[in-house]
Amino acid sequence: MLAPRVLPMTSSSERVTHAHAENVFLRDVIRNSGVDTVIYNADGSLFFTTLDRGGNKALLSTLRALMPEALRSEADVVRKAVGGRTYQIKSFVSAGADGKVTFFLSRGGSQSGSRNAGIATFTKAEARDEYLGSPYSLTGDVGALAKTLETALASGRPLLVTGEYGTGRTAVAGYAYTISRRASHPLVEIDCGMLTDRSRDFLLNGRTSPLFESDLTIHVKNMEASDRAFVTELFSSLVSSNAVSRNGLIFSCDPRGELVGSYISYIKDKFQCIQVELPPLRESRERIPTIAKLYLSQLNADLPKEVLRIDRQAMALLTEYSWPGNYVQFKRLLLQLCVISRDHTIRATDVRSLLALERPVYPDAGGAGESHGIDLERPLAQIERDIVELVIQKNGGNQSAAARQLGISRTTLWRMTKSDARQDG
Repeated sequence: MLAPRVLPMTSSSERVTHAHAENVFLRDVIRNSGVDTVIYNADGSLFFTTLDRGGNKALLSTLRALMPEALRSEADVVRKAVGGRTYQIKSFVSAGADGKVTFFLSRGGSQSGSRNAGIATFTKAEARDEYLGSPYSLTGDVGALAKTLETALASGRPLLVTGEYGTGRTAVAGYAYTISRRASHPLVEIDCGMLTDRSRDFLLNGRTSPLFESDLTIHVKNMEASDRAFVTELFSSLVSSNAVSRNGLIFSCDPRGELVGSYISYIKDKFQCIQVELPPLRESRERIPTIAKLYLSQLNADLPKEVLRIDRQAMALLTEYSWPGNYVQFKRLLLQLCVISRDHTIRATDVRSLLALERPVYPDAGGAGESHGIDLERPLAQIERDIVELVIQKNGGNQSAAARQLGISRTTLWRMTKSDARQDG
């Protein structure tokens, strides 16, 4: 029988020396692996890094900000531009009580602004924040689309979101991404209307173009704002690279116009998209009072002054207006109304003044019974007052000039602007 082998005893100092040598060896292996590695403790303190700490403060800060998403398993892979360079960041959370978060960074080439113009990358948390800050989140309208969105995502088919400007196309696309199976990988948003020649070339030909990567969600929006030659090349690249099988695809656009109509037909037939159409605000006039009160509550939480009510005639004007800019325009004007309001109330005079300023931007907009922003379904004295206020505005607030244009005295003009003002309340 063989005698049992007796291992030599080692002193505590030898064990410490051996552990230190192992640590040095492992760190050298990591440093020479070609991938930068950063490890944080669960409390956010830095445990280990192969980066130069002094020269990478911005990058270390970016990684620390990603820790909550990594711990929730919401950001397995992230693309970030830091200091003019793009990084692909993979996260790993160690098992056990220590909960260390390890980030592996692959460096891409330096990215100039013109090469990145019109291309943005979001994590799930960032996309969720964008959605929660949108009008669509406030109104709750996405609930009516949830079934269709879930069906599209479950089938793996691309999604096509159509609607006029301001109806919430980007918000709906972002929401769809957050509930998809690829939400732990980046959302890449390509805004065709913001691309430059360099960023177009990068998209179609760049070695690190998102069109040739995998497990992304790619949102192509505002195709109607780009020229046909580029859009055709973009579609060709998506088809030839088989992007639909490797990534989630979302298209969104304003369906109006002959050219974009041909894009929509191609997308639906070639990619077998599931389409969601977002209605304009003017088709939901009966909901405008409710939406206005929701916005008002939100604004009251953010603004230094509180607005308690919208008077009856002001609400009627808001309801009758056609809102060509839809929810985006509606939210912007309500913010302005809150800023200029007096005595915690939004009044009809304020609404008429702002709607008059919208005419150069949306010259064809109007509401039922409305002429040049004036509601004709009211007593003559109120209509006359509105006309006087419009003339004052066109004269830059100069009441004397307005009175001369109207052929009345300044006293009469003052009396007409004040007459029947109590009815606005």
